[in-house]
Amino acid sequence: MYADGQGGDPKRALELYQRACNSGNNKGCARLAEMYDKGEGVEKDQKRAVELYQRACDGGGEMGCIGLADAYEKGKAVPKDEKRAAELYQRACDGGSQNGCTSLGQMVLDGKAWPRTPRALSSS
Repeated sequence: MYADGQGGDPKRALELYQRACNSGNNKGCARLAEMYDKGEGVEKDQKRAVELYQRACDGGGEMGCIGLADAYEKGKAVPKDEKRAAELYQRACDGGSQNGCTSLGQMVLDGKAWPRTPRALSSS
């Protein structure tokens, strides 16, 4: 609610997301990363955003993996690495994120990534 751009309080949102992230909440870390990534309520800092996306992803947060994948796909504060981006989108997709699956699919359609071989086919 505080992060909502229409009448929200970005400074309060920043405090609450920071508190949640410090407590190990992956969504809190991912939302905080988005604020730094976009410069919403805080000075834009893509290096900090990548650190927070990484923390969220390492903790099993699909939103963090998607944000980190986007950074690798576009070379934002990290070297551009489409293979790593595809791996992270795959991880988010495997975790149940429709956005992760869609982003991976777009990379495949664009010729930037290849889907992994399904287990049923790889064992034959």
